[in-house]
Amino acid sequence: MIAIAVAGLALGVIVGVIVTAGQQADANQAITDAQNIRAEMEEERADIEAQRTRIEKQRDEVAAREQALGDREAQLEERETALEQQEQQEQQEQQQQQEQQENDDNGNGNGNGGNPGTVFYWNCDAVRAAGAAPLANGQPGYLPHLDRNGNGVACEDGE
Repeated sequence: MIAIAVAGLALGVIVGVIVTAGQQADANQAITDAQNIRAEMEEERADIEAQRTRIEKQRDEVAAREQALGDREAQLEERETALEQQEQQEQQEQQQQQEQQENDDNGNGNGNGGNPGTVFYWNCDAVRAAGAAPLANGQPGYLPHLDRNGNGVACEDGE
């Protein structure tokens, strides 16, 4: 009986060692699998970080392009405004020249004795009454005494 008990005990130890070895092998395989999964996750994380960096760089480039585009639009608007103002000024000058020419052709020389091409105004009220205000230096009728601030434009608003 003792022999059977010893044999049973030995068999139990052998079965226990085999089961423990199997569990150890399963545990080692699980550790290896976990390490492989961790390595794959690290690779994916590195890929995601690289993509994030590339996207941020592209976003910065787009923002810089948008800023440059906005600057160009602002410059174009300034140029358009300047051209419109220049065009209006040229139209006003043409209109004043036409009015002046019509006045000269009608014999209305504002007291110049009928001398065509010569215009004389006593004061800015007379200039405004003739519809010629403001007068730029070089225009018919411009005289220094009409330009109080000496900026080359006589009978401006406020003068």
